Amino acid sequence: MMNENLSFIQAMSEGIAQIIRVILFFALWNRFVCLFDKQNRTSKSEAAILAMALILVGAAFRLGFDSTWPFPGIAQFTVIMIFTVWRKRDDIRETVFSCLLYLNFRYLSYFVVNSVTSLISYPVMQKALKSDDIESFVAKWVDILYLITSLAYVAVIAVMALPVIFLVKKRIKISWSETGYLSVMNIAGIALTRIMMRLSVIKLESGAVILTEEKPELLWQLPLIGFLLYLGEQSAVFIWQRYDMYREQGEMYYAENMEKEAIRKRLKETEDYYGRIRSVRHEMANHMMTIKGLADGGHNKELSDYIAKISDAIEPVSLPFSTGSPVTDVVLGDKHRTALDAGISCDFRFVFDDGWGIPVYDISIVLSNILDNAAEAASSAPEGKRYIELRLIEKEKLILIRCENSYDVASQKTVKQKDAMWHGIGLKNIGAIASRYEGAVDISQKGSAFIISVMLKKNPRLT
Repeated sequence: MMNENLSFIQAMSEGIAQIIRVILFFALWNRFVCLFDKQNRTSKSEAAILAMALILVGAAFRLGFDSTWPFPGIAQFTVIMIFTVWRKRDDIRETVFSCLLYLNFRYLSYFVVNSVTSLISYPVMQKALKSDDIESFVAKWVDILYLITSLAYVAVIAVMALPVIFLVKKRIKISWSETGYLSVMNIAGIALTRIMMRLSVIKLESGAVILTEEKPELLWQLPLIGFLLYLGEQSAVFIWQRYDMYREQGEMYYAENMEKEAIRKRLKETEDYYGRIRSVRHEMANHMMTIKGLADGGHNKELSDYIAKISDAIEPVSLPFSTGSPVTDVVLGDKHRTALDAGISCDFRFVFDDGWGIPVYDISIVLSNILDNAAEAASSAPEGKRYIELRLIEKEKLILIRCENSYDVASQKTVKQKDAMWHGIGLKNIGAIASRYEGAVDISQKGSAFIISVMLKKNPRLT
């Protein structure tokens, strides 16, 4: 049914409230889904168009129809989900949760606003009964009360949403089970509010009963219940965020210890390697005597075979790099052999210096994870175009470890897939080590190459 009872003031106040509500929803939604990519202007334009669509849809349904059914909310949710499936398919769960969270805040605000307007409307009606022109008096105050109610709704929603907007610092991926767990209080708040809205006015044959007039204690009991439901939802969100932080720290601690254990094993292998070298050096004198005897006797064929056997014995103990540390020698040698087996050409230029004040274990963790990811990406590139370039750039107070590798352009269709290439615990370890040494990690894409740069500060003040 067309809503022909709204005055100009009421329609204007509803329109302003609609705009503010959409802005608040976007601010809340953006805490869980990245809506505005600073490097992508298209995302900003799409978000602006979506916001305008939500405002127009909400205004059209709210101003055009008068119904107890939540048609505006249903229509807006449909528009949001269509956009999400189209442009944010990986964020459907986070979007569903954001919608339920915002809808809960909006419904719970009913308890506060209803109590406030009830307290204001009672003395107004008393004055109306004493007025000489009751119709004019009531018409004037209806507009004022409508404006107060509209603004009060958005004010209460803002108060509820701001703690989430400011305190949820990091976007976290939500599973469907976590979405259900986190939405229990949201669904309870929405359901309770819908029930109380239906019971607020009970129609009888003799008239109508307003529940808050019959039970005035509900004016403070209902807002209290709404506040407790709000606290329950806030607590669930922050406990979940803290849990995710501890889970991530546990994963990083486990992964870092696994990396260090791997480095210790490589160090043991390196010690064994140098032991074999010493053994070869010790035997070299005997080999030289044998070679001299064969040469003096003119046994050329036997001499050639003997030298080949010596070469075969020396080959297993050779390392392609001499970086200044046996640990990084082994790491680079191991990654180099793995890459060559995959048909990836390598150009590693790296030298370790104890004067950096950075333990070789941490440097090795950075190198291992960088080169593992680089080899994984480069192996997807066409044969003949697979490469990895590792460089060390040393400044007065900083060192920069830079790695560039090829990848298969055809399999990487979106910017998000670029970010996924450098993923998992390995990247978290690199980031943690960079933070520990007052540095940073930068990942970029240039044509058919990925580039990761890890900056570390020399002799950092560790905390």
